[in-house]
Amino acid sequence: MANTKDKILFGLISAYLVTVLGNITSDKLQDVRVLNSITSRLAWANEKINSFFRLKIELWIVFSVLVGLYLVYRLLKSIKVDHQPDYLEYTSDTVKEWVWKWSYFINQWDQYQMSEMTPYCPKCDVQLRIDRSHRKARCVNCNKEWDTSRNYVVYDSPHRGEWEDYTDTLLIIEARIKNYKKKTENS
Repeated sequence: MANTKDKILFGLISAYLVTVLGNITSDKLQDVRVLNSITSRLAWANEKINSFFRLKIELWIVFSVLVGLYLVYRLLKSIKVDHQPDYLEYTSDTVKEWVWKWSYFINQWDQYQMSEMTPYCPKCDVQLRIDRSHRKARCVNCNKEWDTSRNYVVYDSPHRGEWEDYTDTLLIIEARIKNYKKKTENS
C-alpha cells in the first residue's frame, strides 16, 4: 500500500516541477525571436542558391567539363594496379614426404595470412585421409599409408581447415615463404 502512495506522490511532484520549469523556460524564450532568426537564415540560403543558378554558363563549357571528368575517371580506372605481392603465387611445397598446399587470406590487420594448409599424396596429388584412431594417413587413390604418430600430429580445427597441429611443418613452410618473399622483392 505504501508503495502505491509513493508512486502517486512522486507523480504529483514530477508534474508540478515540469509545469513550473516549463513556464519559466517559456517566459525566457518569449524575448528571443527564434522563428524570425530561422526564417531569415533560410531566406539568405535561398537567395544564395538562386543567384548561383542564375549564372550564365555556356553549354559547351558544361559538356567539356563532363567529358574531361569522364576521361579522368577512365584513366584512373585503367591505371589501377593490383597490389598483390608476388609471393602469393607460392601455394605448395613438399615437406616430410607430403605435398602441402595452402591459400592466403587478408586478416583483420590487412595482412596476407596462410590458411587451409592441407597435405596431399606426393605420388597422386590427392588429398590425404587421416584415420585418427589408428594414427594413419592414407591416399585413397594409390593406397599408400603413412604412420602419423612418428612424424605428424593431425586433428580437426575450425580455424585452419582440416589440419592443425603441424607446427614443425608450418614453421618450415613459413620460413620458405619468407625466403620466397625476399627473392621476389629483390628481383
